[in-house]
Amino acid sequence: MWMSRPAAAWAGMPSFTLSDTASLRLEVISFFGIAFLACSAVVRWLWNSLRRDFPRLPVLSFPRAVGLTLVWGLLFLLVLTMISGARELLTPGAWRKEGLTYQLANPPTEPAAAAQESRAVSEPERLRQQRQESLRTLFAELSRRGSEPGTGYPSAAEFDSDWSSRFPLPERPGDRYVYARPQPLFDPQHVLVREPSVYDDVRLTLFLSGHIIEDIPLPNTDPAKPNTKDDQLPNPGAP
Repeated sequence: MWMSRPAAAWAGMPSFTLSDTASLRLEVISFFGIAFLACSAVVRWLWNSLRRDFPRLPVLSFPRAVGLTLVWGLLFLLVLTMISGARELLTPGAWRKEGLTYQLANPPTEPAAAAQESRAVSEPERLRQQRQESLRTLFAELSRRGSEPGTGYPSAAEFDSDWSSRFPLPERPGDRYVYARPQPLFDPQHVLVREPSVYDDVRLTLFLSGHIIEDIPLPNTDPAKPNTKDDQLPNPGAP
């Protein structure tokens, strides 16, 4: 009779509920509580099953199984705490807590000298890869231009005026490739494009076949004129 005559609910009345965080924690606690009781039931069943082979074992009731499971859980927690403490003692201050787990406070970094040496080694390699990629891109454009009927490969003057600005040398925008227009007779060994002596390690040479080779540059005695005599390609019409 009391439930059949509820009181009137006025609009705007406060409702007391748990927050999202509290609800989530209550769900987690409930889940682990049920799992703990289920483990206690399994422990009780296993213990009483052993009594068939060992009659001297006492009968384990469910409350005692809960207590035994709790003691085992505390022992496991003690072992894990000792492992965490030993890790902290071996490396003091190296771990910091992130939520429920631990993360390295300072990730290992290579020494400054090793890092500098690594950068010194990787920088020339990166530049060389850029130079090779630039030559491949230039070769693809020259091949496409050379395959067009009625057009062919650009002349040396056209290459110096137009193509050099479109395809600058990596990290050397003021310098230009050394170009030699191929003859109508296709010769795979024809040197199509060559780098000037502006880099410190090697000079790349692009052949008409698309192959790229590396050769050691000659010493440059005049820094103001990087394109010295050794940068000149042979005259395509010369024997």
